[in-house]
Parts: sequence; C-alpha cells; structure tokens
Amino acid sequence: MITYDSLKELFYAYGTDGREVIVAQQSSTGQPPTIGPGQAVQYNRKTGEWQIISPGNMEVVDAKTGGRPGPPEEPKVKPPKPTRAPLKLPSRSSIERKSMIGR
Repeated sequence: MITYDSLKELFYAYGTDGREVIVAQQSSTGQPPTIGPGQAVQYNRKTGEWQIISPGNMEVVDAKTGGRPGPPEEPKVKPPKPTRAPLKLPSRSSIERKSMIGR
C-alpha cells in the first residue's frame, strides 16, 4: 500500500498481509541490484532521501564489478613522526648574556 502526505511531501510504502517492502537499486544494465527489505519505506520528495523502517538483511552489490564486495582492505599504518628535542633555555655562561665589553 502506498500513501502520500502532501503537507510534508512524503511517500510511504507499507507491506500488507505480513509481506515486506523491498527497495532495489541497479547501477548498470545486466548487473544484480542492491536489495533492502523492510516493513515500510519512507521517501522524501523534496530531498530525494529514503529510509527503510524496520530494515532486514541487505544484499549490497559493488557497482564497479557487479559482485558482492569483499572484505575491506587493511588500513595503511603510518609510521610515527619523529619527536623533536624540547627547546632549552640558554645557559648562564652564554656569550649573549655577557656585557658589551666582553667581561
């Protein structure tokens, strides 16, 4: 069953008689779709966003290969940056601290 809320510009699709609503997105012709079942679907006409209410198991298909995506790649670990030596105040015997006549 599909209903429309004209005040908020929202479409609602509900499954009836214990059936689920299925949302499918197909990136290219001939590829299997990404499927998302749920009890209901809400679609916002203004923003183009949709939301599955009480979602089930989703079947995600990679748009580039047409297959299910594999495990994620291991993140590259950057080596830690070397630490700099802390700044030190000049010692009391520094030439800069002596008077102009060099004593």
